[in-house]
Amino acid sequence: AAARALFGLAPGGTPPQDLALKLANDLTFRCPSLHVAALREAMRGAPTWHYQFDLDGPDGAPVTHGSDIRFVLGEAGAAPDSPAPLAAYWANFARSGNPNGAGLPRWPRFGDTAHTLEFTPQGPRAIAGLERDICALRKAP
Repeated sequence: AAARALFGLAPGGTPPQDLALKLANDLTFRCPSLHVAALREAMRGAPTWHYQFDLDGPDGAPVTHGSDIRFVLGEAGAAPDSPAPLAAYWANFARSGNPNGAGLPRWPRFGDTAHTLEFTPQGPRAIAGLERDICALRKAP
C-alpha cells in the first residue's frame, strides 16, 4: 500500500509519466547509490558527494544511465556554460577530493542529512532526502 501511494498508484494518485522507468531507476540506481553514500559516511566517515542527473539527452532523449558522461567529457551539446557544470566539479574532485570550487554552486557533502546535488535544466540545486520514503521500502540495498 505504501509503495502504491508513493508511486501514485493509490486511488486518486497520479503515477509518473513513465512508471516503468521510474521503478527501474529507483531499484537499480537511485536507492542503491543512496545506500552506498550513507554507508560511506556512516561507517568510514569518508566525505561523500551524491548527485542526480536530470537533463534530457540530445534531441530530448530521456535521461538514461551514463547520460551525464557527455557533460563530463565536454561532448557536443554539453557546453561548459550549460546548466550542468559537471566537468568542473569532476576536475575539482580529481584535484582535491572535493568537487566544490570557485564559480560553482556549492555542492553539499552527503552527510547526515543525505544531501544530493540535482542537475536540472535550471542548473544544479541541493536537495536533502532524495526519495527517502521510496528507498526506505527496500529490504536490500
